[in-house]
Amino acid sequence: MKSQLNSSQHGAPPASRSGADLTAPAMAMHLQRGRHLRSEAFYRRIGAAIVMLGGAYRALRDGLRRHNARRTAVGELSRMNNHMLADIGIYREQIPTVVEGMLGHRASTAKTSPHATDTVAVSTATDVKCGCGAANDEHCPPLAA
Repeated sequence: MKSQLNSSQHGAPPASRSGADLTAPAMAMHLQRGRHLRSEAFYRRIGAAIVMLGGAYRALRDGLRRHNARRTAVGELSRMNNHMLADIGIYREQIPTVVEGMLGHRASTAKTSPHATDTVAVSTATDVKCGCGAANDEHCPPLAA
């Protein structure tokens, strides 16, 4: 009886037979660790969801940019007359295909090098027949002298 009284005076109950530590401080420590592990798992899931939403946002944003660029390019080319389109070497019915190819080339170039620029060929022909400066104006009437 005296040994039980001494152990209770020190604040630690006798150990159970199974060896499990069921003291109040040990239980509090286990509960705190469980809460910590649960919050870590929760924030890991939240982090994964944020990364997934960020990827979806970037895909949507890039898709809208491509759509707007395609629409703008098709609109600008469609406003040109047939003579100007012939000067750059395309027919009116080729406009969507040319724009798609141009944007596809720009996207593949941007993936390989972020600082890549598009190269534009400029005609410097001296035997120009028309006042607009195009080299393939064989169908234009000569200018009046």
